[in-house]
Amino acid sequence: MAPAPVEMSNDQARRVALGAQGFAEPRPTGAVDRRHGRKLLDRVGVVQIDSVNVVCRSQELPLFARLGHHRRDLIPNLTAAGDLFEYWAHEASHVPAALHPLLRWRMAEAKDGIGTWGAVAAIARDEPHLAERILAQVTERGPVTVSMLEGIGDRTEGMWGWSP
Repeated sequence: MAPAPVEMSNDQARRVALGAQGFAEPRPTGAVDRRHGRKLLDRVGVVQIDSVNVVCRSQELPLFARLGHHRRDLIPNLTAAGDLFEYWAHEASHVPAALHPLLRWRMAEAKDGIGTWGAVAAIARDEPHLAERILAQVTERGPVTVSMLEGIGDRTEGMWGWSP
């Protein structure tokens, strides 16, 4: 039998959601260390890697919002220590190492080109030097949009069609 639904106000629902993401916890009073980073990443599950760098790299902002001032190398140190690993969990993400066994099936599917990875496997098979060609253009020309890349095939369908 399913549990009875819980009724709550919008304010209560917001507090529950923010609390589940670690915003109700007090920030550490001393220096933030790996222990704090591990605890936070275990709670939130993943931190999306994002190279947007206006204030700082975007993946540092969830840590700052919950932990306050911390060393900028906290995530790289957690990764080097084996506490985190980088994986395409939804987007490119830092993921707690404890979740690695839960993602092995997705890693196996990716290796075999199953599901959404089929297109990636087809590109790797059909265009083995595509990444090298793109990197060469970016190296030569600097930042470019997808529409500025030359000789990489049709980009008018699917997710490519919206790009300027």
